[in-house]
Amino acid sequence: MPVLLLDGGMGTTLEALGHDVSGTMWGSELVARDPDVIASVHARFAAAGADIIETATYQMTLPALVEQGYSEEDARTLMRRAVALADVQVPAEGWTPASSVSSISSLSSFSDVSSLTSCCSWKTFTDAIVIGPAPAIESKPLRRPLQSTEPNRSTPPTPPTPSTPTPVPKPKVALSLGPFGATLSPGQEYAGLYPPPYGPAGSASVNASNYAPPKDECAYEAALTTFHLDRLRIYASDEATWSRITCLAFETIPVLREIRAIRRAVAALNCEMEASQEKENKFERKPFWIASAYPDGHMGQRGPTGKPVEMSEIAAALLGELAPLAALPIDTRCRSARPDGIGVNCTHPILLPAIIGALSGAVTHYVQHDPPWLVVYPDGGARYDVIEREWTDREMAPGLWADRLIEVVHEAEGMGMWRGVIVGGCCKSSFEEVRALRRLVDRPSEKLWERSVGGVREVYSTQI
Repeated sequence: MPVLLLDGGMGTTLEALGHDVSGTMWGSELVARDPDVIASVHARFAAAGADIIETATYQMTLPALVEQGYSEEDARTLMRRAVALADVQVPAEGWTPASSVSSISSLSSFSDVSSLTSCCSWKTFTDAIVIGPAPAIESKPLRRPLQSTEPNRSTPPTPPTPSTPTPVPKPKVALSLGPFGATLSPGQEYAGLYPPPYGPAGSASVNASNYAPPKDECAYEAALTTFHLDRLRIYASDEATWSRITCLAFETIPVLREIRAIRRAVAALNCEMEASQEKENKFERKPFWIASAYPDGHMGQRGPTGKPVEMSEIAAALLGELAPLAALPIDTRCRSARPDGIGVNCTHPILLPAIIGALSGAVTHYVQHDPPWLVVYPDGGARYDVIEREWTDREMAPGLWADRLIEVVHEAEGMGMWRGVIVGGCCKSSFEEVRALRRLVDRPSEKLWERSVGGVREVYSTQI
């Protein structure tokens, strides 16, 4: 089973490096103010071993940037620039900016996008994105006699040739797309208390609820579909930007209506762009994942009694068939897209085994013939107060954090129901966590070693 390594948290990494992330964009404003800082963080994650780099666009939306004083044209440019900044090439002996991006009009100075390989189907995703050290391969019995490894004593040894530095492979780019709740203050990525027309909550008080009766869900879901579709159009309408993106990462999604809305928005974008493009310039669909936070072991969505919804309901929103929305007149063929990956982000690592176990059991019904990827990127072991915007002290060292994650990966592998695993970190995880996880991902498991030894023994037994 392939395992791909995601990077760590951008905002908290910037904060740890001494940058002010107290603004509403949580550090993403550096894309305009000091873009080389963003590019250097991306490059350091790549150098630590990340196969996938997420863009610094989690909270970026056109209305949010306009509210900060940017024109609509400049806001679009900034959103696209953030994608270009994540498209880094890391040389073997360190990183230097490929180009200066200090002016808002300098996007054209980035490297030629024709060299970027991306994919349009998650089934070929592994071929397009596996770029780190080659995974261990299970040994098979050899069909020919083993060759002696003893050197030929009659032939003088060949002097070694000078080695050249091996370039660090270029990571792929995941477009980070936060929920509507990331645009609110205080943030609603955990509780999902959305005001009309996006939800029923008129306030973020402790007594507020994100539950809505079925008769009201349609309008809220349609509004969220429009929110996500409008943002996707900004990236998809620019060919150079879209070419740099390998996949779409919808993350920290707190409510079921927004999960369904994302699926509708992706499908609508695909149909819309394919209809507008000429046949010789076919629009490239991007694989996408949807991840949610489970801060107390449960997703933010609540049912009519105020209790957390069952995992079966989450699975149905993620992978089940969606009925048409009367409030959203879209062609039936564009009704919904199925995510290529599903999972958990921004959650304490100690909660992962129970959550992944419940999720795996709930989605079994939907994945028998087309299994998705499991996407897991918890926080660094600290807890976040959305009101005070403060973190508790981190409870885990990078090595222990990585150990817990690799245990989750091995458990997922044993389930036999996932196409692969994307694993990394969210808030309060940084370069050391990614580096520690890289070492464990590359290390052969004991089970794999036993199989390899067994294969060699079988070869010898057939030759005796």
